[in-house]
Parts: sequence; structure tokens; C-alpha cells
Amino acid sequence: MVLAKFPKGSEWRKWDLHVHSPASYNFSGSWEEFIFQLARHDCSLIGINDYFSVDGYKHLKSILQESEGNPSADQDYSEAINIVKTKKLLPVVECRMNNILQNRHGRSGVRINFHIIFSDEVDIDNVETFIKSLKINDEMIGSKYLDPKFLLNDVSVSFNEILLQLKSETFKNKYLIWLPYDEYGGIDEIDPNSDKLLKTGLIKSADLIGSSNENQINFFLGKHEKYSEQQIKDWIGKLKPCVKGSDSHNVKEELGRLKDEKSRPTDKFFWAKADPTFEGLCQIVHEPEDRIHIGKRPPKLDVVDSNKTFYISRVRIKKKESSSLRDKWFDCELDLNHGLVAIIGNKGKGKSALTDIIALVGNTRKKEHFSFLTKDRFRIKSGRLAANFEASLLWEDGVEVGPIGLNENPSPDSIESTIYIPQSYLEEVCTENNDSEKSLFQQEIQQVIFSHLDEAQKLEQNSMDELIAYKTDETKKQAKLLKIQLDEFNQKIVSLEQKLKPGYLKKLREELTNKMRQLEGHISNKPHEPLNPEELPEDAQAQFASIRDQLSTKNTTLSSIEKEILEAREKRTKIYKNSAEIDNFKVKISSFEGEFQSFMRDSADILMNVDLDIHEIVKLDINRKPIEELEEKINQERERLELSLSNENEQSLVFRKNSLSSEIKALESKLNEPQRQYQEYLRAISTWEKEKNEIEGSLEKPNTIKFYEHEINYVEEELESKIEELESYREVVARNIYQCTSEICKTYKQLFSGLQDLIDKSTLIKNDFRLSFGASVVEFSLKHEFFENYISQGVTGSFCGKADGEKKLDSLISKYDFDNEDEVIQLVTDLIEHLKVDKRDDLGAKLSIEGQIKKAKSLQDLYNYLWSFDYLKPEYYLKLDEKHLTQLSPGERGSLLLVFYLLIDQSRKPIIIDQPEGNLDNFTVYNLLFPVIKEVKRQRQIIMVTHSPNIAVVCDAEQVIHAEFDRLDGNNITYTSGSIEDPVINKHIIDVLEGTRPAFRKRDSKYQS
Repeated sequence: MVLAKFPKGSEWRKWDLHVHSPASYNFSGSWEEFIFQLARHDCSLIGINDYFSVDGYKHLKSILQESEGNPSADQDYSEAINIVKTKKLLPVVECRMNNILQNRHGRSGVRINFHIIFSDEVDIDNVETFIKSLKINDEMIGSKYLDPKFLLNDVSVSFNEILLQLKSETFKNKYLIWLPYDEYGGIDEIDPNSDKLLKTGLIKSADLIGSSNENQINFFLGKHEKYSEQQIKDWIGKLKPCVKGSDSHNVKEELGRLKDEKSRPTDKFFWAKADPTFEGLCQIVHEPEDRIHIGKRPPKLDVVDSNKTFYISRVRIKKKESSSLRDKWFDCELDLNHGLVAIIGNKGKGKSALTDIIALVGNTRKKEHFSFLTKDRFRIKSGRLAANFEASLLWEDGVEVGPIGLNENPSPDSIESTIYIPQSYLEEVCTENNDSEKSLFQQEIQQVIFSHLDEAQKLEQNSMDELIAYKTDETKKQAKLLKIQLDEFNQKIVSLEQKLKPGYLKKLREELTNKMRQLEGHISNKPHEPLNPEELPEDAQAQFASIRDQLSTKNTTLSSIEKEILEAREKRTKIYKNSAEIDNFKVKISSFEGEFQSFMRDSADILMNVDLDIHEIVKLDINRKPIEELEEKINQERERLELSLSNENEQSLVFRKNSLSSEIKALESKLNEPQRQYQEYLRAISTWEKEKNEIEGSLEKPNTIKFYEHEINYVEEELESKIEELESYREVVARNIYQCTSEICKTYKQLFSGLQDLIDKSTLIKNDFRLSFGASVVEFSLKHEFFENYISQGVTGSFCGKADGEKKLDSLISKYDFDNEDEVIQLVTDLIEHLKVDKRDDLGAKLSIEGQIKKAKSLQDLYNYLWSFDYLKPEYYLKLDEKHLTQLSPGERGSLLLVFYLLIDQSRKPIIIDQPEGNLDNFTVYNLLFPVIKEVKRQRQIIMVTHSPNIAVVCDAEQVIHAEFDRLDGNNITYTSGSIEDPVINKHIIDVLEGTRPAFRKRDSKYQS
């Protein structure tokens, strides 16, 4: 089996496409020094760049070849040679055009440079012959090719003629044109008024543009506030990547480090997310936006480094050492990319096997939806076949989970470390008939929405169900008390009893272990202290003293402000919690007051017979003024805190922090490198300490070490006595039923307001998916239950006759707004009036309500039903393109659920999706799902099985894994892994696509006109 060169796929690496060799006329340094320069810098791909020459590249390759088998070479030099051999070297020819143009300042003499980057697969002698054949003043370069001074100063060529010659079969698909823009010899100097057509013509002919300017980068990517992407494409042909090199001419310079307009080193580098190959460079041309970063470091690398426990580094699947099974099945070790991993292959080749296994080790809750690890497939014969194999996951923080036998199931008490969406589960969720809040679909969406709430809004709860229960618990209890006797504390007791189960304590301990592991990992990553600038020579210290004092003062102030911000945020969270508790307490007061009034009425009738006045025995004095005063105080404090944490308020702590940070950054820019490094260290160690404190946490802060330690102690030492206490104090609360229902509806609106804000801010969600959210009180059972359980349609009355009676009831119901309390009350009044009076004619005969009630029910039952509002419920809803969830097709549900998981879900766990295209139509896949995947993979690891390699290509997967199953070779499942641009993977993609082409041709023949 042919393997890919880079099995982990496209990764971020430093490249330098502009490195001059000693063959350039103005180069400073020897060939040996040049070798050491190439070796000591961490650039994976280097373009050996010389003026109208590949002599430097050719000479360098000969040095590397001649070094083989040369034991007499100096050891350091030999090691340097070996390092250089691991890097990809490409021949780059720097050329100058013979056009003399007027620049934008009206001065003539602008000479435009351009670079030709050749594949290392090209015959270098052919390139050399091509250059020697170039003509200057009707004479070929010829023998002057070996004169670097002549090549630098005297050679210029026609750009169009060069392009024409390169189109020969010799160089077909083996070169790229790189056109400098805002640098020396760049086309930015061309006057757009006098030479506009020339300028746009040059850009259209180029594959890559030379610029590190953010405005230029965005323009060539089609992003501009004035011009649309299509307008820009019309001007430049297609979107183009901007690249940059060090333009090194000196062996002392750092390769990869870019220079500013004055040739001074910056902190920027050119990063490419591609194989360090010519094919990888071509892939950048095809995917210019997501494959390039010009800066200190790509953001994704920082994301991974800060969240190593959320990225799978490697999956191992192998036969157990104790196994005597002869069949091969699995023996693989796959390194996984941190971006999008696409698993492709023909049907039945082992794609879903890989995702099932990863999800198994990741403790998925969806084992029932495995498609490979099932009793009728790999777990046949009670799992005896699967018992021969085991798998493990290595996470990016170095912790390995497993091995776990493929016949085992995830523990229900273990933490789910991956999110798995199997194809069958997605299909079940999308096609279920249950549209209530307890449906799988609604629960999945609830879970994702909860992840998007701010920590202060979560009120220290762990799930949306817990949060909704927390905010609506008292309201629901009040409603139940008016219907029957509400058992308020039984719900709490049941909730606490759940914590007595061994699984809960086990989960707490696992959470604590994970947090301790996270703390250990954090401690091991403590920043290393560089040389203290105070240990520098006195003259350097004197220069540093003034800035140091300013920095010290400002950093002290910054630390103080950051501490105030932290305290303000903690106060804000506490205020939100206090406000919620006050709201709950107000409900308790109202419930208590209603219960007291009921008690007084009942007691008055009893005591009247013994000549006692209940009002002389029992009195109730409720003073709400302290509550109102406290609410006012809390609201004022909340407003003050929000103002102090606002980015837009110039007096706020956050604004002051940002301003001070800018001042510190400006001061630091005046420091020399050691001083700057030490300041960066101070900042890093401060951040490290804060993150350490965040992990350790406090008793009140969930998901921290101290919280879990306290909760474990609470479960072991206090929980049983707490339950006993609650059993001793049970209370019954009375409520106004409709107001309770309405209050719950308001709670839904508050909880999901963050989602609506997200929808409004995200163009992709708002426009492409057209999502909207709302909540209302709805009628859900009155039309059915009114006749089914209470009123007979076979007797004289307003509702006599099945069809006529139902029509009359529909007419009444349609008149009223269930979000309006007065109208709901009026509806019940109207219904009772229709039962008292025959409304079928103008005579209005009076009727007996009892005569219309079914035998199994009483009048009291009817009144209890009508006035309890059991047929009303608060409902939150999501709409997709103005269609309610109940009206969505399975494909629309699938797309909505995937969008929630991918775009809205704040969880950082790896997400595994098995064949999402199986439940979605092609339009949804290509126009909606693809943009979401490309957006999310920048922050999260996605592992996706697909039958269509087109999905991997269009989503620009960082890694493609091709699955193959060979029954004749002992049922051997093999996985070949690499990048899209790798020739081996590219062939697999084409082969899988070729398998579908007969179907395409057959379809075309059917539909030809």
C-alpha cells in the first residue's frame, strides 16, 4: 500500500518562499554558512530564489546529494545537511519586466518584479535552458547566465512572452506566478490612471500576490466594504492568496521572519496550512482564505494549545495480544488533524467503523445507534469477534484513554468526551412524531442553546432543564397547588435522591480527576522565565529604567483594574442569582398569601359556629417595601456593574483596561528584544496564575476543583440529613394558574433571548438559515378533550351534532388570544354561557349544563377543567424560514440540528458526524452545511464520514482518511491518511468519485432532450 507523505494532513507550518542563495550577486555569506542558515530556522518549505537563475538551487541540491556517504565531513555540518534534507526546497526565479512605467506619484522608471515558482519535480536543466534562451536586446542570455551581476542589473524581460513560453508541455502544471504588490518592484506603484489595464492584466495572470498588508489580503480574498466579491472577481479573474517571504540576502538573517517597508524585521511570519510541497502550494491557490496566515502565529494553534483536552491526537485500533484470531480486521494507528477530518471510501469499506470506535472510547451516549459495533455486524455471536480487538484515544495533552475492548459499552456514569451524531440517530431525531419539549429533537436543541448562555445567566446550573426548572420551579408549584395539592418538596427530594446514586458520586470524582489532570497539565506549562533585563549591562539598564518604571506603574494599575473587573463580574453573577432568588421569593409570598386567604375563608365558616372571629385569632402582615427597596438597590447596582464592564463606556473598567493595555504595548515596542521578552514573560505568568486560579475555583463556582471537592463532601457527609430535613418540612403553595403559565412563557423568552441575539448578529444564521425564536401560551387539547371527556354532542344544546358542535367550538376558540389573560377568562365565560343557553337560534333557550355532561363526569369536574387551564401550555418555538418545527421536513430538521451543533454549540468537544448528507438534500448540503463546517473547523475538531469525497474537497478538509476493506486478506480494514493535495489521497478521492460516474452518465442519458 502506498502511503501519503504527511498522514496527519494539512498542518500549519512556517514557509519562506523568498530566500536568496550565494548565487545571487548581492548575497552576503558562504555556501557552508548558507547550509547552516537553512538548517537552524524552522521553515518547512523554502523557495531558493535568485535573479534570472536556478544556479543556487541546482548547486544546493548537488551539495545535498554529494554529502551522502561522506563520513569525513564536519559533524555539525553533516547534521545541518541532514536537517536541510528534511525540508522541501523549491526553485524560484526572480525576474524583472522590461516595461518602464509611470508610478502613482508621476515619476517614471518603475520596474516591476515577478517570481516564477517551479515544482521540484521539474527537470532543473530545462528551467536553466529556458532562462538562457531569454533575449535582451535581441541577444540570448546564453553564457552570461553565470554572471550574477549581469543577471541582477542588466536583464529584463517581457512578462507576456515569459507566460507564453511557460505554457509549453515542458512546464505544464509545474509552475506558479508570484507577483509582488506593495513591496520593492511591486505593482502597487503602477499608476492606476495611466496603466489601469496593464495593472489588472498582470494581476489576472498571477497565481499569488506578494503582500502582508491586511487590507490588500482581504481585497484579494473578495472582502471589501465597497465592492462585492463578484466585482473583485471580475477585476482580478479569481480570488488570490497573498504570500510573503523574508527576502533574505544574508546568512545572518532569520529565515521566515518578514520585514517591513524599511526592511526591518517584524514579528510576522508566513504560515501555510498545507503539505510542504509544490502540490500544497497549489492547494493554497485553490483555497486562498483558510490556508494562509501572515502573523506571529495562526489562531488555531493557540486554540489547540489552550484546549489540549478537547483535541484527539491519535486513535489506535489493534488486536489484543491474547487473541488467537487469524483474521486481521484492525491494526492501525492514526494521527488526527485538529481541523476537519473527512473519512471517505465506498460503501461497506470501514468508514463508520472508525467513527463508531472513536465514539466508543469517547464514552458516547448513543451506542444504540452504532452501525458497525452492533450484534448483527462486528459484535456477532455475543461479541466474541469484537472481544479480540481493543482501541484507545491519545489526547493532545498526552493522556491516553483506553484500551477498551470493542465488545464493551461506554459506562453510563462516565463523562462524554466526544459528541457523536450517527446517521441513524440523526434520522430518528429528524423523523420522530413527538413534537413536545421532551422530544429528542427539542432536547438536542435545548442542550446546544444552554451551552451558549453566559455563565451569569446559567445561575450556576448544569443544564437547560435544570435552569428552566430553577427559574420556573416555584411558579409550577403554585399552579399545581390550585388544581390539587402540590407536593413542592417531593420534586426537590427526588432531585437530591438522584445524588445518592453511586453514578453521581462517581461522575463527581471523575470530574475532579479530570480537573486535577487539567491543573497538572497547566502547572507543567508554566512559562519559563527569560533573562531579567536587570541583569543586563548598566548602559542597557539605564535605557530601560525609565520605560521599566512606567511599565511597572502601568502594569500595577492594569493588575488592579483586572482585579476590579473580576470582582465586578463575580458581583454581577451574584446579582443575577440574587435577583432570581428574589423573584422566586416573591412567588413564594404570593403563594403563601393565597394559601392564607384560603385558610381564612375555610376557618371563618368553621369558627362562626362557636362564635369566634378568625380575624381576631390570626392576622397576616406582609410588608413588601423592603423587597421593593432591595430590588431597586439591586437594579441600580446591576446597571452600575454593566456600565463598568461595557466596552463602549469610556469610564468603564474594560475601556480603561484596553486603553492601558495599548499604552503598555506602545511602551514595550520601545524595548529591545530581551526587555520585550521579559515583559511578555511577566504578562504570561500573570495570565498563567489567573488560569490556575480559575481551575482551582471556589466552592460556589461549578466545574472547578474546590467545587467538586465540596460537592463530594456534601454528598458523603450532608446529603442524607438534608433529605430528612426536607421530608420534615413540606409546604403547599397556591397559585394563579394562568399567571403561572404566562410567567413560565416570559421565562422562556428571557432564557432564549441570547439565542435571538446570536441569530440577529450572525449573517449566516439569520439570512442563509432564516431562523427566528419566540414563546407564547397556546391551546393544545381543548378542542379534543371538551367533547371527548365532558360534553355530549348527542343532546340539545349549543354544541349539538358532531360536525356542527365542533364548528361552533372552533369558532369560539378562534375569537380569543391565549396570550391575553382577560380574553382567556372571557373564553371560559363564553363557553359556560353557551352551555347555559342554546345559541343555535335567536330564541336562546336556557339549558341544563348537567344534562349535557357525560355520565362519567360531574359539573364540578367540568368547572375544574375549564378554570384550571389544563388545556393551555407555555411553548417556546424555533422557526426555520417562517416554518414551525412541526412543519419542517426531515431534511430541514437535520440541517437545523447540525447548525445548532456546529455553529451555536459552545462545547469544545470533538464532534463526530456520520454521513450528514444522507439526511439532507443537495441544496442544503452545498449551500448551508458547507459554509458552517468551514467556519466551525477553525475552532473545533470535526471528524466526518461521507460517501461523497466532494464534501471533503468543497469543505477543504485538512485531513482525508480513505477506508478500504479486503475480505480476501483476512477481512483486513486499512486506512490511508493524508491531505487533499497529497497525490495518494488525491487519487483515492478521484477513484471513489469515479465509482459514481456511471450513475451520473446513466442519469444524463435518461434526461437528454
